[in-house]
Amino acid sequence: MSGGRASRQKGVNAELEVVNLLRAHGIHATRVPLSGASAELPKCDVLLPDGGMVEVKRQEGLSKRFWAWLEGVDFLFMRRSQKPWLVVMPLETFVEMTNRQQKFDQFIHDLGDETLLMDPYETSGVDRLIAKYDGVTDGEDS
Repeated sequence: MSGGRASRQKGVNAELEVVNLLRAHGIHATRVPLSGASAELPKCDVLLPDGGMVEVKRQEGLSKRFWAWLEGVDFLFMRRSQKPWLVVMPLETFVEMTNRQQKFDQFIHDLGDETLLMDPYETSGVDRLIAKYDGVTDGEDS
């Protein structure tokens, strides 16, 4: 196997590993095959359900291209051999995610016993809860 081919295979394996890792955590991520080869495809390695774009790198050290890898994507997944995955994101993305979670937590807290009485297998109950949350958050500035 040539160096270029081995490098490409290493990249594909890393992308699939990230997709499987995210799916194991309930996030339906999709690998974007040949993402750099087509103008029609997103310019990222993995696409998240909300449209978030992920770049994936398997490297032993930080490259001078580190900042370039972050351009145009929402998240950069990186890992060294035998080390856990790291996720790098812009501060704005982190703040937005944290604020969104805090708003949702407060919404659930404010509902109180209403959520305890809801049957999680009853779709209409979940739909009502989502509609209620969307109604609360629609009027807010992002």
